[in-house]
Amino acid sequence: MVAGQMVTAQSSVRPPYWVWNASMRQLYVSSYHLAPDQAAASVREIARRGCRYAWGFPSSLEALARTVLENEIACPLDAVVTHAEPLSACARRLISQAFQCPVYETYGMVELAAAAGECEAGALHLFPEFGIAEVLGDDGVVRTHGEGELVATGLLDLDMPLVRYRTGDRVRISRSPAPCRCGRTLPILDAVEGRTDDILVALDGRPVGRLDVVFKGELGIREAQIVQVAQDEILLRVAPTTGYCREAERKMICALEDRLGRVRVRVSTMAQIPRGPNGKFRAVVNRIPGHVAANARELAAAC
Repeated sequence: MVAGQMVTAQSSVRPPYWVWNASMRQLYVSSYHLAPDQAAASVREIARRGCRYAWGFPSSLEALARTVLENEIACPLDAVVTHAEPLSACARRLISQAFQCPVYETYGMVELAAAAGECEAGALHLFPEFGIAEVLGDDGVVRTHGEGELVATGLLDLDMPLVRYRTGDRVRISRSPAPCRCGRTLPILDAVEGRTDDILVALDGRPVGRLDVVFKGELGIREAQIVQVAQDEILLRVAPTTGYCREAERKMICALEDRLGRVRVRVSTMAQIPRGPNGKFRAVVNRIPGHVAANARELAAAC
């Protein structure tokens, strides 16, 4: 398990960066300690313990996967399950290659109003027993399918039921009546675009999501974060690794300009993208004044 509990001081520079739960045969690895040397120590402990499955944040698992490949550490697993953050196609490929196993995505929330899990055919199925999932469209109309903000009515919490709770996640729910190739007839969550406050604004005013394509290819980066400071200004935070160069930087800037217009892009390199209080970091942050006030507060807490 790779998640956000503080198992040792964040300033700690020597292992262990993990806790072993002997009764459950579970290794809990800190997501706050993923700099190259720290991640290498954690991966070796995962291999030494003979762990078969990994469950954690995609960003943390991707950092461990890069460490496996860069250091040629043998750490095969039976399966990896991600949660709490969107899983990009690039991260999925990297994690699968490093741990030599399939990677499955899940979706959920602490409020238990909605949840979904990926089947063997690659579809993300909603779990009706958790709650009723609907979509609040940009026109303000709630629908059973389509694209917009996920609103959920929980069915598990009898003490404080949530009715059409606005999750803040932008999603697309399938309208196809055909069953999935896996044979299940559960509703399908076609896409989780991310937090509604992580949608960036192009120079012409268009909302822009799904920016993981900016980081496709061999760029020599361990992890990265896109922060929109103003409608015409982007801060690109990069944790570089072997192979990072001016050409890689140019490619990322060009990819951002292709999607947002001729914005100013400032690149800042660092050893690791700062994590928030929950151990996660958001790959895309919209910090335009007035966009979402909580955004700026969360980013400040992470820094």
